[in-house]
Amino acid sequence: MSGRIAFLCFLFLIAGIGVWTQKIQAVNQPPASATAPAAATQPASTQPVAATQPVKPLTAAQIDQIMSFLKAVQPDTYHKAMELKRSDPNKFTALINKAAPSFIQLEELQQSDPLLFKLTLQDLVYTHRSFQLANQLRQPGLNSQDQQNLREELTHVVTEQFDLRQQIRQHELDQLTKKISDLKAQLDAREKERQTIIQNRVNDLIGNPPSADW
Repeated sequence: MSGRIAFLCFLFLIAGIGVWTQKIQAVNQPPASATAPAAATQPASTQPVAATQPVKPLTAAQIDQIMSFLKAVQPDTYHKAMELKRSDPNKFTALINKAAPSFIQLEELQQSDPLLFKLTLQDLVYTHRSFQLANQLRQPGLNSQDQQNLREELTHVVTEQFDLRQQIRQHELDQLTKKISDLKAQLDAREKERQTIIQNRVNDLIGNPPSADW
């Protein structure tokens, strides 16, 4: 399941639209150590994946879907993206097409594992909000009360995200456990049918052409 979707890559890539339009504050630009956490600290489904092969430009319908996701998880950046779409459609299209590989993986995850999709989308929301709060805390001139309030909210968000990521890990573990169980059942069944499978394979090889699956 590892690398099934690049949610964080998708987040940072789309955040670039906001930066392009109005030099958005570092809401979507966390410290370097936060943008690339160690793999062992992230659920497999939230780890960035390696770059994929170039894909065809997104259709208008796919772009609309990306914008719908963006509106749900990053409303502020969504509005900036819409500003860019109106002011420079070509630049908007170029930027949004960079998200194509991640978006395709997002679509696949939504269809193949709706629960993991829902959990990981919420993880993205928490990630965005935590960066937002951390950025506000780094602003100079905050009084002690504002600092305390922001830190408390950030702690709450991080706590919620931790619990969520535990759910994601448990879900991944459950799926792996089921897969191992299924593979063991197949192994046992094949062992019981050892001679039959061997003879069928011999007969199959004599045929033309032999099956690749046995």
